Amino acid sequence: MISVLIPTFNQESFIQQTIVSAINQSFKDIEILVGDDASMDATAHVVEKLAKQDDRIQLFVWEKNEGGLKNIDKLLQHASGDLVIILEGDDYWVNDKYLETASQILNNQKDISFVGSRFYKGTRDKQSISKFYGNVSASILSLGNFIQLGTVVFRRTIISRIDPAYIDLPLGDYPLFMQLLQHGPAKIIKEPSFFYRVHAAGIWSTQSDIYQIDKTLETINVMQGTLRSTYLFNFQVNYLLAKKIISLKSLRFFNLLVILKGIIAYVAIKLIQIFFLKRF
Repeated sequence: MISVLIPTFNQESFIQQTIVSAINQSFKDIEILVGDDASMDATAHVVEKLAKQDDRIQLFVWEKNEGGLKNIDKLLQHASGDLVIILEGDDYWVNDKYLETASQILNNQKDISFVGSRFYKGTRDKQSISKFYGNVSASILSLGNFIQLGTVVFRRTIISRIDPAYIDLPLGDYPLFMQLLQHGPAKIIKEPSFFYRVHAAGIWSTQSDIYQIDKTLETINVMQGTLRSTYLFNFQVNYLLAKKIISLKSLRFFNLLVILKGIIAYVAIKLIQIFFLKRF
């Protein structure tokens, strides 16, 4: 069985498409666990209507807003599948055979820690598609995250709870991937499976570059203190620090040495990714 965990908050406009994309998967041995994080709209009502039509859907409505990772952690405690995937309540799958494909890979390749895929990102009118696929190690991903949570199928025996060190981080998917990679490489398949929706109410996609850089640096700092290796994080840190200075557009914060280190790190990151990853 695959446990499909759907954390959601105030997503009445999107949640039906999300759940229907799970219902329509060719792999039918799934449970769909929806965690409503004290929404103030009709999200729970939409889920309840769908649950009446499909008994694989279970709705959990939390009394207070817990935040993304705490919501996921609660859902993990209710999961019973051998495999798990987390599909956020405003995103959806575009490949109806994705869970079937991912489960076959994990069953046949025991050394793989998780399966992901390429994905679409954008709005209904404008989309881009991710580039990288192939086998991914912890060292490669420490250069920068290019994986989307809604594509990641993993074994519940590896992660059954969210690590307390990460529970309050604003960027929760990256540490989850790095934790999984401690148990073996990941396989990112070429065919896109997933649509990451960018919209005005998006928690991450609508934030400024400076905010995203600061929160990524905060997350990396925590990971460097908890993972068994620092991997190649320093390349990413140097690049992000330089990017932040350039984004600030102020002579007050200008630092030529930091920018030069960032340029060197950027070139190194791109060369390593080109050498070790397949690119569409």
